[in-house]
Amino acid sequence: MARRVQLLPNMQTKPLHTFTNEDEGVESYVYENGKGGFNVTVKDLDSGNFLPWASVNIPDLASAVHSARHLAALKYTGATL
Repeated sequence: MARRVQLLPNMQTKPLHTFTNEDEGVESYVYENGKGGFNVTVKDLDSGNFLPWASVNIPDLASAVHSARHLAALKYTGATL
């Protein structure tokens, strides 16, 4: 049986970094994942839903911050993956 990976953050955990793109209405967050790495999630500010883009188990904080900045800066077209 496939193992399920928790991509969304524990909502009681505060992000280490938050990057906001007001033009696109998204925020990206960097969280410690409890396994020695970091996860990045992206949230749609209008709906409050997390988007289906995430980076998980990034080994160092600098790379996680780079990923979060990149994901927040993208232009979202509404196209599905």
